[in-house]
Amino acid sequence: MLAPSSARLGHVQSRMRHPSVILNADAQMYVASVIKDHCHIRHWELEENAVRSNHVHVVVANNGAPPDMMLSQLKAYATRALRTAGLMPAGVPVWAEGGSTRYLWTPAEVAHACAYVREGQDVPR
Repeated sequence: MLAPSSARLGHVQSRMRHPSVILNADAQMYVASVIKDHCHIRHWELEENAVRSNHVHVVVANNGAPPDMMLSQLKAYATRALRTAGLMPAGVPVWAEGGSTRYLWTPAEVAHACAYVREGQDVPR
């Protein structure tokens, strides 16, 4: 894990095109529910889901769908739901571009990722 760096923070912030979005508790619960529902509709097995104030972690068993498509759909459905519920105004970007689509090849890797999502969010790595 990298040590905190004001120079790195300044560099990252200077590259941002829009202000950061902070999800309040209602928005976090709503996004978690939307992710669960969308995975159910698509027959994707949701292994773990943690919606934080400024980012989301999801571990989904891949049923052959391309991971980039899964990520795009989850972000799009969550955005649409937030706007429809009045939890996010139109025209405000909710998510950063891209996201991690790591492959987890073994049950141990899946278990480790799920444990991190469930228990490791406020613990330094």
